[in-house]
Amino acid sequence: MSRRTGIPATLGALIACACVSRSIGAEFVFSEKEELLSTSPAAALRVSSIDGEPMENLLGVLPGTGQIGMFGRNGTGGFTAPVYFPAGPSPSAMIVADLDGDGDKDAAMTNSSASRITIVFTENGAFASSRIVTIGQQPTSIASGDFNQDGRIDLVAANFNSDTMTVVLNDASAEFTNKATIGAGNGPHSLLCDDFDGDGILDIACTQYFTNAVYLYRGIGNGAFLPPISTVVANRPTAIAAGDFDLDGDPDLAVANSNSGTVTFLRNNGGAMSFWMQQSAGLQPSDIRVEDLDRDGDPDLAIATAGANSLALFENRNAGESMFKILLPLSYKPQSVVLRDLDGDGDADVIASSATNGRIIVLRNETPAPFCPGDADADLYVDVNDLNIVLSNWGRSVAPGSNGDLSEDGVIGVDDLNTVLSNWGGVCGAS
Repeated sequence: MSRRTGIPATLGALIACACVSRSIGAEFVFSEKEELLSTSPAAALRVSSIDGEPMENLLGVLPGTGQIGMFGRNGTGGFTAPVYFPAGPSPSAMIVADLDGDGDKDAAMTNSSASRITIVFTENGAFASSRIVTIGQQPTSIASGDFNQDGRIDLVAANFNSDTMTVVLNDASAEFTNKATIGAGNGPHSLLCDDFDGDGILDIACTQYFTNAVYLYRGIGNGAFLPPISTVVANRPTAIAAGDFDLDGDPDLAVANSNSGTVTFLRNNGGAMSFWMQQSAGLQPSDIRVEDLDRDGDPDLAIATAGANSLALFENRNAGESMFKILLPLSYKPQSVVLRDLDGDGDADVIASSATNGRIIVLRNETPAPFCPGDADADLYVDVNDLNIVLSNWGRSVAPGSNGDLSEDGVIGVDDLNTVLSNWGGVCGAS
């Protein structure tokens, strides 16, 4: 991570001179803010703006009822009762993206019992028209991205029983009729898209449930992919997530292994993955998400464990050289988890759904920001932006601790300037 230390030449001479809080470990603090209820367990959760309101909606796919449950937002930042929309039989996974290019977010779900994708398009803040795309048998995962670089969002699904992936390219009318089938090992279960080799083209990483491996398919820019490169993980990989855990500029992988109860970290070496480390994750890890939970500048992990009443959180330390596991107790066994800043305070909150009933819990992240002397704009850097804040407010009397009052004495002046200069160039919170 580079340091932004540039400074105008004119300043050179100046420089020469009521909730139940859960505190878990030294870093993570969450409060139990809200519990929601859907008609049946949610197999996948997503957060996105569907209804046109400023605050994002919570979406859950419900295999038991063949529906999407959409929770709106109320005036206090909480959620309203869900509205339900058809999602096809046994929806198993979901993506949310603008699939028809109209600026609204649409949704696409795999239907595991019907060997298809159901696409629902948003109209006037609700899911309206739909489209069916036939794919392989028992699809378990879906991802989206522009695979042929034409500016439209395409789809890819993992077909568990067919041992294939189906790549479905979009077109100007969002018909999704251009399909290609790719061999995908033995039991492709979970997949994602990212640029792993740094060539500006999306690649696909897919877990192999029966051979305990991850296949990496490198994209070539026209919607096709090179033969996969295999990397061994642990027993029965069921979920996968990407994040730059070692802060070297390219995405690494974290793989949740259901039968072994572990998470395997794979380090990205120029587009080739290699085993990095492996840790216990808990009973039957079923879903995995990556986000900077403690605002220290590096990605952390949250893993839903369908066999235990807890979430496993992993705090990234020393640029991924260690991942400190912390258990967040729940009153039920979580199936799916999503991380999103729901209240606009700059840190990711946690939403988790039950594996056995329709309960969904919302946990607000109240983890304190890292101590960062000199960082007036709270971006984890001490640089020219912080200096400008102090100088532009020079001499003002403010409430102690206000923006620019680094000394918390109520006046922006020389003490605050000295704090910025003495910490100049720092990258705060880096572990």
